[in-house]
Amino acid sequence: MDSDCYMRLQRVLNLYQSGQWFDSFEPRSNAPIGEQLHWTRPLDLILLIGAWIGSAVTDFRSALWAWGVVVSPALLMVGLVVWQWGTRRLVSPGVFLISALMLLLMPMFSAAFMIGRPDHHGLIALCLLGSLACLLRLLSGDERLRLAFYAGLWGGLGLWVSLESLVGQGLIGASLALVWWMRGGREARLLALFCQGLLVMLVVALVVEYKPADWFNVRYARFTIVDVVLAAGCAVPWTIIAAIAERHRLVLKARIGLTLAAGLVTVLVMAQTYPRFFLGPMIDFSPQSILWLSTSSEFEPLWPTSVWGFSEFLFYLGPTLIAIAVCIQALRHGPAERKPVMAVLLLCSLVLLPFGLSAIRWAVACNLMAALPWAMTVPTAWRWRGSLRLAGNRLPLRSVAVAALLSTHADIAQMLNASGSVGPHPTSTTAGGTKGASASDCDWQPISQYLSAQWPQGGVLFSYLFAGGELIWRTPFGLVAAPYQNAESFADSDLLFSTSDDTVAEKILRRRKTTLLLLCPAAGEAREFMATNPDRFHNRLMRGETPPWLDVVPLPPELTGKYELFRLKS
Repeated sequence: MDSDCYMRLQRVLNLYQSGQWFDSFEPRSNAPIGEQLHWTRPLDLILLIGAWIGSAVTDFRSALWAWGVVVSPALLMVGLVVWQWGTRRLVSPGVFLISALMLLLMPMFSAAFMIGRPDHHGLIALCLLGSLACLLRLLSGDERLRLAFYAGLWGGLGLWVSLESLVGQGLIGASLALVWWMRGGREARLLALFCQGLLVMLVVALVVEYKPADWFNVRYARFTIVDVVLAAGCAVPWTIIAAIAERHRLVLKARIGLTLAAGLVTVLVMAQTYPRFFLGPMIDFSPQSILWLSTSSEFEPLWPTSVWGFSEFLFYLGPTLIAIAVCIQALRHGPAERKPVMAVLLLCSLVLLPFGLSAIRWAVACNLMAALPWAMTVPTAWRWRGSLRLAGNRLPLRSVAVAALLSTHADIAQMLNASGSVGPHPTSTTAGGTKGASASDCDWQPISQYLSAQWPQGGVLFSYLFAGGELIWRTPFGLVAAPYQNAESFADSDLLFSTSDDTVAEKILRRRKTTLLLLCPAAGEAREFMATNPDRFHNRLMRGETPPWLDVVPLPPELTGKYELFRLKS
């Protein structure tokens, strides 16, 4: 688990103990002040229900931990059932199994559902998968218009979980507009119903997430009234357009014109009500938070500007390139009944590819859009009759063709990765972690047990930024540094460990009412500091140069050398 996962569990534990549904305040982060977390409640509710059921056989905290370990794989199982339902009319059971296997093997998609990862990335992916499954059913002959409404409900849930869903759900809406352009007739109803489903879910979310006094509070980093207005700005014009399309036969130019007009109405509504919406959700984050996020492996770019970059690009986005090629071929030479599906998947892949190039976290959505076209090529490759003749025997090459289709991009990436010309990569690629030097390799459990036993009353603990969530979960201490939105904790953490002035370090620790200062030589952040100026406060502590206002806390033999613990003198 990373810091976010531990903090998520702590957040749900707080909810269970306090019963304060509308309170997102975490008193033990940014200690001793506390801070508001920008997360929303859907995943909290899933974790709360599962832990409550598990508490029938153990205590709630243990049940929460156990459910947290398996909740993402459980969401994946739900997703695979939804995927099978969505693709049933399009492909055979065999092709579905191939596409499901591909999803499981694509690194970023599977990382979102990793065991031991109670984070919202899997739920975001599930919501996009749900909307896409409804769309695929509509495009494969299912005439139940309410499926478009259900797609909107999935989309609204995705936005409730995280505003990064705007991109994927916006593509679902754009795909429905493209279907209307291609088919004409009354297909505008599908987009109207999608927007209506989106609006209904977001209104429900607003009522459930916030107390009435906060319904009109504006924030851009999490779901608020801003997003309800956005959904309404889409639903109203498309409901009118659908009514017009019911009564009139609209030519393609008229359909395109009405689509552009609806988009303009939405833009004008947002510009008049919440113009800062166009600056993006990061406007709510402090510059220090944005700087830290830029070092996270979730935001690692995949531009193929070097040998290593090209290997990463192929490994994570190679399937998207294959899917784009397959969709183009199908649109040119494939059966007419599949062309709307391929057009939609091509649109989504082309739009998502630049996002994937800019940040690896978008590879999850890229992987999802690539799975079906990629899987559809396998039966074609298997039917290939190419062969070699050796010693009078015919050796079919179809197995080689299938293997090449499935693994060539990854094989090339691995060869480039292993080549001597590449050199060490500066970042790790574990989803949700941080780049190489910032990722934590320190085992915090033994020292956490010691701290909990020796200081059961807790206090304020100062340690590395990335360790904050785990130490909050494992100990009774509040942590000054934790990797969330609060600019002050970022600034104090960086300044304390970076300064060469002991007076500055002491002022920070006393202002934060620090009880203990904890260091770990194996932590990635420790290695990062040690590789720089030796006069930094952190590095001098590591060398045993302790200022007179700190006491070294002797540790048991099994902890000595693995951790450094200091007590601030009164």
